[in-house]
Amino acid sequence: MLAAYRELRRGVIAVQTTELHRLDEDHEISDTTPRRLQHELDLEETGLGGT
Repeated sequence: MLAAYRELRRGVIAVQTTELHRLDEDHEISDTTPRRLQHELDLEETGLGGT
């Protein structure tokens, strides 16, 4: 069950990352926001551990 949660959460993080890049490319967020949010997403994904 934990593996299923990790897989689901990684999928959610991937969608969030895609949307973050879209918002950045469309200049809908400030210049510093993407870097900060991507860092938070990276930390969250790292915290998920093994597959």
